[in-house]
Amino acid sequence: MTDADVAIVGGGIVGTALASELVRRGRRVALVDSGRAGTTAASYGWINSHKKHPIEYHQLNMAGVAAWRAIADRHPSVVSFAGHLEIAEDEAHRRSLTQRVERLQELGYGARWSSVADARDAVRCTIAPDSLVAAFDEGHAFPLRWVAHLSDQLASADGFERRRATVTRIEPGRYGAELVLEDESRIRATDAVVCAGNGSEALVASAGGALPLVEPLVDSAAFGYLADVSAPGHGIDRMVTTDVVGIRPGDDDLLLVQALDLDQTAEVGAPAPPGVATALEQRIAALLPHTAPRVRAIRVGHRVIPADGRTAAGRIRAGSRVWAIVTHSGVVLAPWLASVLADELCGAPRDARLASFQPARFLDGDAATAPTAPRRPGDQ
Repeated sequence: MTDADVAIVGGGIVGTALASELVRRGRRVALVDSGRAGTTAASYGWINSHKKHPIEYHQLNMAGVAAWRAIADRHPSVVSFAGHLEIAEDEAHRRSLTQRVERLQELGYGARWSSVADARDAVRCTIAPDSLVAAFDEGHAFPLRWVAHLSDQLASADGFERRRATVTRIEPGRYGAELVLEDESRIRATDAVVCAGNGSEALVASAGGALPLVEPLVDSAAFGYLADVSAPGHGIDRMVTTDVVGIRPGDDDLLLVQALDLDQTAEVGAPAPPGVATALEQRIAALLPHTAPRVRAIRVGHRVIPADGRTAAGRIRAGSRVWAIVTHSGVVLAPWLASVLADELCGAPRDARLASFQPARFLDGDAATAPTAPRRPGDQ
């Protein structure tokens, strides 16, 4: 006898959303979470399909955006589609922005040019008269609010169990798959799904699969800063990106801030050099001169990126009872991936849009080209 129909490893936004979808379909679910803060807690939460290549990846992200729009209709406190303004002054940024807007318009995406006057009316920012400004129909989510909402619902749901533990490996079991915990106790399930972020590589390998991730190296795509900045009276209701900084509303008077060119020194477990906070405050003060910005905290996000840069979602190998979901677009894709993977786990055919995103593609051992570290606006 199994302890659950599906055992999920990882209680971030992907694992929690999947648990919610499975419970709604009447499945018995065990969610195992180590309790350590993961990528969800250090996400910028940009809901978009802005610079997503190839076209198949763009389509996945468009499905994710559509799922978030449905959530916004029901739960406006967890996601906003107030938009995104991008302001380019230097020549390299102007070229990049022009290329992106033209491509997105060809795809029918919500991208258009804005006058400086209209941009100033929308946000109280300093914008040079000769700036190139684009407006995108994009949003920003509050991922931890959504996880908390789903967790509250799951807490009272029949057939759901949450365990605070660390999974060390996954083994074949008599009825499907078995999660082995640190104390050597086991959770037996018909299917197991690895949604463990950067802990996924080792767990998938233990189950006989392969899902290599981008190496955790300083000055690579793996790490990036995210700052909480107090800026009372900022008046920002949407995302704003400039040559040197990206900002979006946080809780209360806070802004969430990133500056991709400063990420070169980011490393999990290491404090940001003092110059990072100073640079962020100076850049925000120039953009929002009516505020007195102060950095309250700087977190380092360890991005969850398969070695080839592309989402992996599905069985780890043909016929396996172990599945994995690993993606750099975790926040964008979580609601949609949770729905389509829950359907598949319940016996539905695989969604055709996931055909080229199966984890089993790594089994041949071919070397993957690591994605370039994002250092310019729009590179994420």
